[in-house]
Amino acid sequence: VNNRAYKYDRASTMPKNCVVTGANRGIGLGLVKELLKNSEVGEVFATTRHLSKSPELRAIKDSRLIVVEMDVENDESIRKAAQKIGKWVGSEGIDFLINNAG
Repeated sequence: VNNRAYKYDRASTMPKNCVVTGANRGIGLGLVKELLKNSEVGEVFATTRHLSKSPELRAIKDSRLIVVEMDVENDESIRKAAQKIGKWVGSEGIDFLINNAG
């Protein structure tokens, strides 16, 4: 077996665009912080129902963090958030979604 054929290429597996819902506290906030620790991760879209009630999320100073208001129980809110994220990522899309809200 040629071990080189199975070499793990870490750079090619790092996500470019990630979305984390319910990112204002708890597990969601922790996931956002962990993603941002990795310099190879691209943009992290963190959703929160109320930006005004998300002081820890707002305190994160990283140019890769994009905070988006979204209420997962409101279809119009979801549509607006999807449009905003879609405009940002364009044809690249998102690599993964962590649906932590609700």
